[in-house]
Amino acid sequence: MSKFKIGIWAVVFLFILLFFLHNQDFFMTKNAFDVNVFGIPSLAEYSGFFQKAEIPAVPNVVIFLGFFILGVAVSYFFNFFGWLRSKRAIRRLSTDNEHLNQKVEQLETELASARGQRMAQLPGHEEIPEAELASKEDEAADSAMKKG
Repeated sequence: MSKFKIGIWAVVFLFILLFFLHNQDFFMTKNAFDVNVFGIPSLAEYSGFFQKAEIPAVPNVVIFLGFFILGVAVSYFFNFFGWLRSKRAIRRLSTDNEHLNQKVEQLETELASARGQRMAQLPGHEEIPEAELASKEDEAADSAMKKG
């Protein structure tokens, strides 16, 4: 699957490269811009904060790359908070998992001690390994279900 993805990305980059090569005249054309923030010509004529800003002539490719980088930065900014939220959820679930594992271990030790006490109370008690005891209890439960 990874070779397939690499091939797809190679084709995508090839098409992007062809697009830029075929439209090279457009991308290398220089444009100058006048920026009036408020769009009110009378305010733009005043000096100070409302002054009209002029951007020197730059190639269109620089403008396209600038907006592309701005878009990547904005998407990273929004994804960053989701990443932090996921990280916090993973940390919380990991601690919950640790607590539950400790509880399971505690219950298993209680069960083992209860089995040991019950076996010690039986007459003619002989030491039976834990795995063998569990299999015998399973067999007894199966036979009880078949009868019941």
